[in-house]
Amino acid sequence: MFGHQDGGGVRYRNLPGIVGFGVAAEQTAQTWRAEAARIQALRDGFERQLMQRLPDVRINAKQTARLPNTSNFAFAMSTPRSFSIASTRPGSALPAARPARQAASEPSHVLSAMGHSPEAALAALRFSFGSGKYQC
Repeated sequence: MFGHQDGGGVRYRNLPGIVGFGVAAEQTAQTWRAEAARIQALRDGFERQLMQRLPDVRINAKQTARLPNTSNFAFAMSTPRSFSIASTRPGSALPAARPARQAASEPSHVLSAMGHSPEAALAALRFSFGSGKYQC
């Protein structure tokens, strides 16, 4: 509301902010499906290459509906710590790799609920893809 409220002074709405938010919401509504499809293709390409190059990798929840920007996987013979170290080599595009539970001493409750063993849940890594203009 405009004007005096509850005995206080005059309060004004942030009209430029409200209009700007509306414009941003309208633009997002027009482009989000295409952007989600592009990011999902990036994620799927990353996972294909990962499985081709590292045969002991397992993509968690691969056969279910997932967020288009997230990949969660584990290695049969590796740990997230050893993979994180390997991903910092020069030329690697993976320096942002993070264990699914950083500094985890307990397995992820989500992966445990999905039926993964504690060892497999602790060996999981999660990658999130963003709106950068990258290709896999």
